[in-house]
Amino acid sequence: MTGEDKPQGWQGYRWPDWVPHGVRREVERLWRTPGDWMADAAVVGAPELGTVIPRPPGHDPDPGRFCHYGGRIGRLVAESGFVSVSYVMLSGEVRWLMSLGAMQ
Repeated sequence: MTGEDKPQGWQGYRWPDWVPHGVRREVERLWRTPGDWMADAAVVGAPELGTVIPRPPGHDPDPGRFCHYGGRIGRLVAESGFVSVSYVMLSGEVRWLMSLGAMQ
């Protein structure tokens, strides 16, 4: 999404179907506009919306799609509907995610 097509408010933003309503609501409550949310994601080096992230062993076996929340925190949404909190970690040019646990 470029600066030219960023909606000015959430009412004009079209969420991908895979993002659960609860995750959408959390993001919309934290950020005034989609542009602010996307700018924050870029600053922290978050994966792009919808990037498929494999789960570590012992977690939900489905990979999750990434949805930025705020700062270095995001959500991984599995095909099964399981949502977990994730933390974006940066070490030089290396970026990785740590799953912090499930959301209810």
